[in-house]
Amino acid sequence: MLSRSTFCGVMPGWGWSGRFEDAVLHGCIPVLLQDGIHTPFETVLDWRSYAVRVPRDEIGGMRRRLLELSPPAVQAMQLRLSQVWRRFTYGSVVAAERARAAAAGRPQGPGAA
Repeated sequence: MLSRSTFCGVMPGWGWSGRFEDAVLHGCIPVLLQDGIHTPFETVLDWRSYAVRVPRDEIGGMRRRLLELSPPAVQAMQLRLSQVWRRFTYGSVVAAERARAAAAGRPQGPGAA
């Protein structure tokens, strides 16, 4: 279902959940429905370029707000999703740590101390 959807709700919950990541990994524009939360990697990725935040007091107008997004705006968000989704996979974390270790001159690979 997610991969066939244009928008996917990131519903409020009790603590961390993978809803945002699920949407991104399925190419679905995340729609954040919770105030005051941070998005994954927001210090390095501009979430506004591939997600939408709907404040809690505006949830009643969410459908209208999403329909008002122009097709080019939606396409731009989908393009940006295709550029950032790898950041949300485990492999990207491993690759980033490997690059940090190499830059610091630390041993890498199996059995490295």
